Amino acid sequence: LYLYKNEDLQEFALDHLPIAIDSTSLDKNGKFEFKHSSPERNIYYITNLKYSSDNNRNNATELNVPVIAENGDNLKLKITTKKGPYDSSLEEISGSSESKKLMGFIKKVGPYMKKTKDLFSPYSKYFTEDTKMPPQDSLAFIKVMEEVTQLRASFEKEALAFAQDNKDYLTAFYAASMVEPDKYTME
Repeated sequence: LYLYKNEDLQEFALDHLPIAIDSTSLDKNGKFEFKHSSPERNIYYITNLKYSSDNNRNNATELNVPVIAENGDNLKLKITTKKGPYDSSLEEISGSSESKKLMGFIKKVGPYMKKTKDLFSPYSKYFTEDTKMPPQDSLAFIKVMEEVTQLRASFEKEALAFAQDNKDYLTAFYAASMVEPDKYTME
């Protein structure tokens, strides 16, 4: 497992590639520990991927879990993993007020993310394999994209509301980073 973070929050906001700052392995009980210290709270990602500059992601099971921590936090996480890209999820996190807020945000937007994943699932082979999409699937995919666009708008509304309601938490910054900046710059 790897622990990643952006150099600073400005880098995070610009969606720059994070850097690995620690690594570890699961023990025989499925537990792990990172011992990275940081002078201030920050947004981290626990992942089983080794990022590269071309952002190549060829792992069969992709784990990419956000956490917010600062020195002294002893976070406890429950993560489920399944076979397939983007099939891992954070089930529980505790140990700090930020982690409680982050879990609240994940639960709030989780249904949108799951529905979007479910809509894309029948078409994933066209994006992960060298398979051409037949015309009948192309037409159906256009309808799926219309529904995904509506889901995205609802998701962004929830993320912005969460950010507004939790301005004192770094989780608000994380939530706000999930929306399209061109549409919501003034908010």
